[in-house]
Amino acid sequence: ARLTRNVKNDKEPKYYINNQSKFLFGAEYLEREYRKKIILVEGPLDAIALSGVAVMGNEITDKQIKWLNSTDKEIVVF
Repeated sequence: ARLTRNVKNDKEPKYYINNQSKFLFGAEYLEREYRKKIILVEGPLDAIALSGVAVMGNEITDKQIKWLNSTDKEIVVF
């Protein structure tokens, strides 16, 4: 969730996301034959802006790496 008001203290989140280690946001791009490269980013907002794939956090899991490597696409990390 993203707050639309000013934060009263540092303990109140400005942005909250529930990370899913088995999930790749935008994974449908991995299946599109016309795509030769896949842009890999941290979060879903970046993925939407760049038509890319997000790992949903600042760390990539082994399952996500295997999933990405199972494609014939070139992975471009941002």
